[in-house]
Amino acid sequence: MGVIPGPSPTEVIEFMRRPTKTSWTEEDLDRLKAHVESGGSAARAAVIFKRSILSVKQAARRAGCPFPHDHALRRKLRNLTS
Repeated sequence: MGVIPGPSPTEVIEFMRRPTKTSWTEEDLDRLKAHVESGGSAARAAVIFKRSILSVKQAARRAGCPFPHDHALRRKLRNLTS
């Protein structure tokens, strides 16, 4: 009985690797800034740009227009319902 040939460990790792970096274009950053300035949430921006919430928050922070902190948004919602 011989060994059944299969992919090498390097080939398996290459197959399993996910794309980890998609650069933000100037147009994307402009749209993100407009979204933040209009009061949009990081979660909604993540859906719009098809990226993670963390990625969207980091890009907004680097562009100089960070999203408000989550606790500030919760406080605002709590005051609206009271």
